[in-house]
Amino acid sequence: MSATMPPCVRRAAIPVDGDAAGYLTVDRDGPTVLLLHGTYWSRVWLPVLGGLAEAGLRPIAVDLPGLGRSGGELTTDTATVPALAAWVRRFVSAMGLTGPLALGGHDIGGAVAQHLLVHDGLDVSGLALVNSVLYDSWPAPHVARFGDPAVAATAAELLDARRQAVAAALTEAATDELVTAYVDPWTDPRVRRSWRALAGAADHRYTLDLVPLLRRCRTPKLLVWGVDDRFENIGYAEKFAAEMPCTELVRIPGAGHIPTESARAGSPASWATSSRRSGHRYRMYSATTRYRPGFASAFIRAVSTEVVIADARPAAVQASALSRCATSTSWNRVSDTVIGHAVSLGWAGGTTRRRGHRSRSWRASA
Repeated sequence: MSATMPPCVRRAAIPVDGDAAGYLTVDRDGPTVLLLHGTYWSRVWLPVLGGLAEAGLRPIAVDLPGLGRSGGELTTDTATVPALAAWVRRFVSAMGLTGPLALGGHDIGGAVAQHLLVHDGLDVSGLALVNSVLYDSWPAPHVARFGDPAVAATAAELLDARRQAVAAALTEAATDELVTAYVDPWTDPRVRRSWRALAGAADHRYTLDLVPLLRRCRTPKLLVWGVDDRFENIGYAEKFAAEMPCTELVRIPGAGHIPTESARAGSPASWATSSRRSGHRYRMYSATTRYRPGFASAFIRAVSTEVVIADARPAAVQASALSRCATSTSWNRVSDTVIGHAVSLGWAGGTTRRRGHRSRSWRASA
């Protein structure tokens, strides 16, 4: 997509801890979907914001302190997963967000989202992780090396390293315009220092420590994974989906670490297969000619139908602005689409039916 911002999306800021917390949003009423970035910034969520709003949700993609367009500056103490989770809670409070909200996390933002789900008292209706760090999958070597204080790097060297990392993460979607848009925040020395602090604080013990709690967590969880990710191997997602209750894995072939940008449509097809492997069911779906989503549509359907609506508390769902979508008519309309099939866990109107682990793939058509 173009590096320019769609007209429906606006950038705003609100004070948190005395500094401006920048965020992207679309002005509309509806259940909140709070989107967290990792080693990039809120730009990773831009392709899905308009569609989330059209689905009846209120998307908010926040820049963590010192990163993206937010003020402040991170240190290795304030850049840990628990510290960032605490900051997100203060952001939620500053925004006046109340009631259930869905969380989306990409990269290290996924670690923060996992922490918030099991630790910090937010009323989380569902969790969507997009090519997130899991278990001991992180930090990636190309990030970790900049967290070492002994590694000297000029501004030009760090910017060049970020350009290379962004281009690799975007895969075939990488253009000069898009890479430049992604790297722009790092032209600010304060952001470069904050990013190095984030790299220095990166420690997989934070996600490993969450595993026992996640194994007991019945909140709906969705993994959306670009299969060609060079940084976060899909094997970790498969393990997570197999071990954690109420978890679905949606594979996106041909997409890399930033599938919001890199997922591209293929040729039309109409097929579905299933097979048995190690006791798990794997399904692959393609889009029909009637509904041909890219990643944006996949994530929108996943969050709006499975994460927000498929709440384990029917009363809360019926009271929400999305209760109309839980009716049989709306549900059947969603289920008729490829992504409705691809992410359906057997949840409807807040009832969870889970017969083992399901891991599914889909192909989008143009």
